[in-house]
Amino acid sequence: MEQEEKKQQDSQSFGFDIGRITFHSLQIVKRFWFIILAVIVLCAFGYSMLQQRNYTPSYRAYYSISVRVINKSTLSDTNTLYSVYYDQDLAEQLDATFKYLLNSDFLSDEIKEQLGDNKTGGSVNARSIKKSNIFVLTAYSNTPENASSLLEAVMAVYGDAARYVVGDMETEIIEGPIVDKTPYNAPNKTKNFVLGAFVGIVLCMGTVVLYSMFKRTVIQPDGLESYLNMQCFGVVPLMETDKNLKDDHKSVSVTREQGAFRESIRGIARKLESTMKRKDAKVIIVTSTASGEGKSVISRNLAESFAHWGKKVVLFDGDLRKPTQYKHFGFKKEQMSIEDVLSGKAAVETVTRKAKEDKLILVLNTVSVEKPTLLIDSPKMKKMMESFRSWADIVIIDTPPCGQLTDAFLFKQYADGILYVVQQDYMTVNRIVDAVEGINDSENKMLGYVLNGAQEITRGYGKYGYGKYSYGKYGSYGKYSYYSESGESKK
Repeated sequence: MEQEEKKQQDSQSFGFDIGRITFHSLQIVKRFWFIILAVIVLCAFGYSMLQQRNYTPSYRAYYSISVRVINKSTLSDTNTLYSVYYDQDLAEQLDATFKYLLNSDFLSDEIKEQLGDNKTGGSVNARSIKKSNIFVLTAYSNTPENASSLLEAVMAVYGDAARYVVGDMETEIIEGPIVDKTPYNAPNKTKNFVLGAFVGIVLCMGTVVLYSMFKRTVIQPDGLESYLNMQCFGVVPLMETDKNLKDDHKSVSVTREQGAFRESIRGIARKLESTMKRKDAKVIIVTSTASGEGKSVISRNLAESFAHWGKKVVLFDGDLRKPTQYKHFGFKKEQMSIEDVLSGKAAVETVTRKAKEDKLILVLNTVSVEKPTLLIDSPKMKKMMESFRSWADIVIIDTPPCGQLTDAFLFKQYADGILYVVQQDYMTVNRIVDAVEGINDSENKMLGYVLNGAQEITRGYGKYGYGKYSYGKYGSYGKYSYYSESGESKK
């Protein structure tokens, strides 16, 4: 029953939705435009070369003929000649019956007899000129001579064969035979190139749209609520700073990071603070499904926001395998080892630093730990966490991704709550659900999640609009703008 409900939710959330498909398609095109362009160009050249390789020149020879039917009913006693008149319908009848005549054994045998030893290959057709008694008999072959020979052979026997179908008639040659000296089907290189490019565009766009229809990632703030009953604390916009700037500039404490980023972080911090008070939570871990989802940046900025409001905060870098927080805060890679502190080789002061916010204490690590799980689950780690809890108002532990490592699950024993970071359009819903269910067991410490790196492109897509999570009023981020110290928008 539960699986059935989940399938129904999946169908409702990820059905044929134009907004979701458009979002995914544009992201794929934006990310892989060079590959798409290369495929289109290859298709254009490939189609042109294929047409050139398979090209067989064909020459044309044709007669224009006037058709007259003999009408004996108008024959006079003194007249020794038949009366004749033009018959437009007869020409159209000949046009309609020509394929039948050409495929008949009688006509085929007669044409072969006319050609004799000259085994000319080719094809013949006839078409009537509308609203006239004129039709055009055309022969096609691989050389001008063969086309002319085939046409003459058909002309010699076609009249007799046609009389079996339409009765007595007379034909008069108006024009011909006219034989083309150059192939009538010479390839148009420009047209073939354009057609090949069109095939490439259709192929690429079809693949992109088809992939987007089945892609299951989170692109809206409430994208996980129907699956995991998790509240979304807010949306953090995608920020693109100057390439020369370091990661430490992605901070609410840096004055240039005003507008949408700063306000979204502080809005999330307010909601998180309210939830923590309600659940009597002091220590939280911040984790994600996989690396690259921005959990370290979120941890850092939440800690700075709380400290800015007068809270005593400890930010603990719990990624003992690959520590990064010291880089975010601009510290050099000096010897700071949590392992040495817990083993008694160094004092706790060697791994603690003060941030710009006076009430924010950083517990950093620069040395990769070989066996972090044993260290995390040790009595000494427990004692350290209890000391932080007794001193601080809020303790934030930045852990490795719970979808890849067990470290976050082990740190959970020291925490009162879990904040989950989800990068927009990054991990599949199934991966996220599995990771959350793995860390959020019977204790149910999950507080909620943050949608990180959101782009404005999702706005305006009906149910994919941010609604109550909107932060557009705080400033534009459509062009990844930031603000200077004077408050002037820069792009």
